[in-house]
Amino acid sequence: MSKKLTALIIALSLIFSVLHAQEKSGFYTFATPSFAVKNNLLYDATTTLNLSLEFKLSNRLTMDFSVNYNPWTFSDNKKWKHILIQPEARWWTCEVFNGHFFGLHGHYGYYNIGGLNTP
Repeated sequence: MSKKLTALIIALSLIFSVLHAQEKSGFYTFATPSFAVKNNLLYDATTTLNLSLEFKLSNRLTMDFSVNYNPWTFSDNKKWKHILIQPEARWWTCEVFNGHFFGLHGHYGYYNIGGLNTP
């Protein structure tokens, strides 16, 4: 084994052992994310395009903006078009993006439903 490869293995072993010791002592912690990009699979199943962005405002507060849009017209002029916008403020009980939260949100929606067989 070459001297450079041996030195590299020893250096990596020392780095990982120090990081592991710091993690066990609570000194080394991972940073919480500042934002999240999300998608709702149930909306996808109904052909509704959707995207949600959540931003960290403080150690326990985030702001979430969700937009859902369905622009499609199906055969026989059947349509279930809509746009939904939902802003939400979330107060997290532990830390942001981890555990439970309390939320306050509002809704805005516009829809155009037609051509469906109803009783």
